[in-house]
Amino acid sequence: MNTLSSKNEAVKEAVFYLLGILLIGGFVVLYFPRFFAIEMLPPAIRYLFYQAGVNWSIAVNAGIFILFLLFLPYRTKVEWRSKSAFAAFILALMAEMFGIPLLLYFLSPIMRVSYYDKRPGGWLNNPLIFGWNGAVIGVWLTLIGMILVIIGWHQIHGAGGLVTTGIYKYIRHPQYTGFFFVITGWLLHWETTLTLVMYPILLVMYYLLARWEDAELLREFGGEYEAYRRKTPMFFPSLR
Repeated sequence: MNTLSSKNEAVKEAVFYLLGILLIGGFVVLYFPRFFAIEMLPPAIRYLFYQAGVNWSIAVNAGIFILFLLFLPYRTKVEWRSKSAFAAFILALMAEMFGIPLLLYFLSPIMRVSYYDKRPGGWLNNPLIFGWNGAVIGVWLTLIGMILVIIGWHQIHGAGGLVTTGIYKYIRHPQYTGFFFVITGWLLHWETTLTLVMYPILLVMYYLLARWEDAELLREFGGEYEAYRRKTPMFFPSLR
């Protein structure tokens, strides 16, 4: 029974590793030119938009991040409300990015290029509030965030006790930090009316979830976790 359980865990771990690598790889492929500040619509995005259509563009982009959220475990069981909120954030962003760019419409009077002069889908190649620097910083932040989630999962997966080494030596909740980076990256990369509203709500929600997780771990590990919590910041390494 123990041997079978060990094999199942090994298979599960391999599946999660493969899933994480594929999702990160998919994101890099989709937005490759942006990582190097190349001002062009990424070829993979162009192909999806013009060949597969709007619905597939939304599905592929949103699917990468929703799958990344749904299938990667955390220190403790995460409420479905937080997952639903993140999924809504991504869907709203992608739907507006590939569908009707409402924010671009509202900003068009103060932008150099008129919204009405854009070719079909042309808004995908147009900088918004933060310009191309925002797009470049955004994709890098998103990639770093995804990697942080994977690293955090790797350390806690199958751990028999409290994990305080590796990345957990410097921050208590690297996976929440990862998702902060992901949503901030997308906000810089492509600002939408709905995501501008949802962004602070998600930040507060993940902060409250981290506090809840602290309380759960304190009940489970007692003084050991209290000592760890006193010396280890929640989301970002101490500058002391």
